[in-house]
Amino acid sequence: MTARSCLKFLRQSAFVSFESGFRNKPASVSFFLWPALSDAIRAKLYGSVEEAIDADALILDDVGSDDDPFKESADKLCQILSRREKKFTLITTNIEQVDWCEKFDGRIVDRFMRNSVVVNLGGAPSYALR
Repeated sequence: MTARSCLKFLRQSAFVSFESGFRNKPASVSFFLWPALSDAIRAKLYGSVEEAIDADALILDDVGSDDDPFKESADKLCQILSRREKKFTLITTNIEQVDWCEKFDGRIVDRFMRNSVVVNLGGAPSYALR
C-alpha cells in the first residue's frame, strides 16, 4: 500500500467514523513529505508541525531523506512523535531498519519502535522504475 492509498483509506475511515456517530468532529488526517516539512522547520515555519502533532492520523513520507546537518528537523521529529503517542502515525522511509541507529538519533529510533508495527517492504518493486 502506498502512502497516498493509505491517506485515501484513512480519509474514508474518518468519514465512516463521522457518519456512524463520531459527531463532534470528523477525524483529521494529515500527509507530509518529510523533506518539505523539514525545509519548513529549518525556515522556522512551525504551523505544519502543529498540524502534524494535532492530526488524528498522520502520514510522514520519506523520513530520513532530508539534509539536516544541525539536527533541527530531527529534534522536531522527536517532538512530533513524542506528542503523538497513542495516535495513528504511519512513517515511510527507504532506510533499512538495521541502519536506523546510524541515521537517526536514538530518541527517534526509540519512538519508531514504541507501540509500533514495522513492515519491511524491501523486496517490493519500485514505483519509480515503472
